[in-house]
Amino acid sequence: VNIEGTGIGPPTPQGARLTAQGTLQTTLGGVQVRVDGIAVPLLYAQRDLLQAQVPYRLPSTGTVALEVFREGRLIQKRTADLARVAPAIF
Repeated sequence: VNIEGTGIGPPTPQGARLTAQGTLQTTLGGVQVRVDGIAVPLLYAQRDLLQAQVPYRLPSTGTVALEVFREGRLIQKRTADLARVAPAIF
């Protein structure tokens, strides 16, 4: 999912990084995204754009809380509607 907003990300672009366990980190450049309180893996972070992986364990429809933290401080909070998708390669 793309999350856009002025100054929500780090000043220097950050790409995905793996943990020692081989999973994507949930913090990049001091930024963390939580969906319904769950810290989600980050794929990319820059000044005005964050890209995060939405957990598969969320319900396929409904509304979730989306929070962006920077240096441990809540800087953006909103709700997001979930919708069923059928990814495919074209």
